[in-house]
Amino acid sequence: MPEGAVALALEVGVARDGNGQLTRAVASGSVRLDALQVVQRGQPGPFLRIPKLTVGLTQADAVAQTIALGAIEVGGADLRVVREAGGRIDLLGLAPAAEPVIEVVKARTGLSWRAAAPKPSPPPPPAAAQWKLSLDRFTFAKGTLTFEDREISPATTLTLGDVTIEAQRVAWPFTKPATFSLAAAMPGGGRTDGKGTVVLEPLNVQVTLSTREAPIEPYQAYFPFAARFAGLFSGDSLSEIQRGPKGELILASRGTAWASNLAVRAPGAQDDVVRLDAMVIRDLDFSWPNYALVDRVVLTHPQIRVERDAEGAINLRALFAPRPDTEKKGDAVAPAAEVAASKSPDAGAEPTVQDGRREGPGGGGPAQTMVIDFNEIDIENGFARFIDHTTKPPFSEDISRLALTIKSLSNVMGRAERTTLTLQALVGSDGALDMRGDLSGLGESLRADLVAELRDFSLSTANPYADTLTSWTVQRGKLQAKIHYHVEGDRITAEHDLAFNKLAVQKSAASSDEAKRKIGVPLGLAVALLTDSNGNIDFSLPLSGTLSDRSFDWGEAIWAGVKQVLAKVLLSPFSAIGRLFKGSDDSVDKLEIDPVAFAPGSAVIAPSTEAQLIKLAEFLRRSPNIKLTLAPVVTAADIASLKEQEVAARVEAFRQAERLPDQAAALRAYYQQKLPDVTLPKAVGEQMALLAEREPVPEGRLAQLVERRIEATRDNLVKTQGIPEARVVASAPPAPSAPAEAGQGRVEFTIVPADG
Repeated sequence: MPEGAVALALEVGVARDGNGQLTRAVASGSVRLDALQVVQRGQPGPFLRIPKLTVGLTQADAVAQTIALGAIEVGGADLRVVREAGGRIDLLGLAPAAEPVIEVVKARTGLSWRAAAPKPSPPPPPAAAQWKLSLDRFTFAKGTLTFEDREISPATTLTLGDVTIEAQRVAWPFTKPATFSLAAAMPGGGRTDGKGTVVLEPLNVQVTLSTREAPIEPYQAYFPFAARFAGLFSGDSLSEIQRGPKGELILASRGTAWASNLAVRAPGAQDDVVRLDAMVIRDLDFSWPNYALVDRVVLTHPQIRVERDAEGAINLRALFAPRPDTEKKGDAVAPAAEVAASKSPDAGAEPTVQDGRREGPGGGGPAQTMVIDFNEIDIENGFARFIDHTTKPPFSEDISRLALTIKSLSNVMGRAERTTLTLQALVGSDGALDMRGDLSGLGESLRADLVAELRDFSLSTANPYADTLTSWTVQRGKLQAKIHYHVEGDRITAEHDLAFNKLAVQKSAASSDEAKRKIGVPLGLAVALLTDSNGNIDFSLPLSGTLSDRSFDWGEAIWAGVKQVLAKVLLSPFSAIGRLFKGSDDSVDKLEIDPVAFAPGSAVIAPSTEAQLIKLAEFLRRSPNIKLTLAPVVTAADIASLKEQEVAARVEAFRQAERLPDQAAALRAYYQQKLPDVTLPKAVGEQMALLAEREPVPEGRLAQLVERRIEATRDNLVKTQGIPEARVVASAPPAPSAPAEAGQGRVEFTIVPADG
């Protein structure tokens, strides 16, 4: 059987006049309740326990209709509030209009009172004078407030411990300010202290709060994404709550907040995806749900690990994507009523939309309904590691010593006159990045400028991408780049000034050659052609596009730009030594050098041929990273000439052996002796031609002709023109059985990289 006790000590004084009218009715004393429990009907346990409650009644005057209380003291109270899965808060069912569900039990006395079912309400009585209530002091000490939320997943319980609330000079009607103070141990640790004043008619609450090192983890279920948070938060604020002209609540607050040892992890993971030593939000001016103005945000030593899996998904995007349950429910904290705040910079302004971008408060969650302005955002000594598993091997790069400053940033485009950005960072082990930018305007008046400079970036670190995109890898080389992006309304233009220092590439194991497919020549050859005598490649790459054109592919535009640059760089110098064939998209399709031609059967370099060799030598001197391969081409005219030379030599030997006077006599005798069945042509030339036609290909003389032509060409370039011998290389001679070509015999040239 429950036990309990109630102690009541009252002193009552009553007096009437001669007409029986009440002239005096006063009472004073005290009331004490022990082991008070309040249980909702049908629930297994109490939602409120109060071990000790005392009320000091200074005076209650029924004639004057005043109640003066000295002190109300509540000790060790334990209040539990539950929000059910359907969103219903259990204590809201205790409103007076609802069916009575309260049961008050004095456990140790066995006394109990149950509220009876309501009777039909009588007609409202005439308005009576209002009672007045005053309370000198209210004390709520060492209490516990527990909120169990079953509406969210997973269900969460938040407990405020060691709760102390004190109030002085409370009066009803609440037209004069009452002072109060409060303190509590926060869920999971940390502490909050506060003090302030309150007036209920009209509502005005002013409170100063100070929170120190409260953990973030207990509130994890309220974040609408999968990321898990850890860390401690603190803050100081001065807040004010008022009721607006339409009955809505307006919350305004000013203060500073900070957090330490912040971490973000994937569910169930032990490693941090994001970590910050500290975050400070200084001079926050907040008015719910109208605006949040922040003077400065400082993030100290943030460390971020950005990872792209084999399917292309980014870990941060997955961690901060809305959970399915929050997408269905929408923004649980979005205001339901229209709010008019006199302090809002855009009070009463209707949202406007231009080019699909919101310019003022509108529908949706807080990011859409509120104006959020930052005067300055600073990142100090940041670090980021990017790992991409879509390449083989995975690409990895670090950005360290990151210093970022953003000024005049707003979620409402066009509010700030100009948003500026400055960034400096170390890329990889020795690359330096410096970036500057600004943004202003909106829609057709949008104007943005971004300039950046990258210095000493080691290109070999990007080999996983280079292999995938070009089928080539970088052996060595560094990049210096200056870029300028400019946006005017819907139009974007970009300028890239690129400098590659000591660049060397090699073909990867891939069977395809993506670079050749994209730009028309192998990447190694393109690098060799573009490299100057100092080992550098310098060129500009302009690009342009339209922001609204969804079919615009920036990657393809870069390839097209490279093709145009390559064609432009090669066209002028190459025209002196040959022909540059361009494809339909203005890309380099084929390089063809004019060959060195020889008279049939001859290896003598004519004056016109020597002029071509002089131009070739000049081209080689301007392009020190290429070499020439020499390929001899034997034609039918060469073979015919060699046969004629062979026949002429044989006939001359026959003449001398037979001691004949001339060639004509020698031919007549040669035909009679060697070809008795063949009719002798009339002319000497025809006689020689017939013998040549019957002559087999003179393989030995043909091989000698090829060697002499190659040697004559190499000697001219090396010995006469001064080209290093290693840069003029003979290719294998043609097979003897190869069919003869038409035209003049010649030596053809092919450009290859010097290290190829």
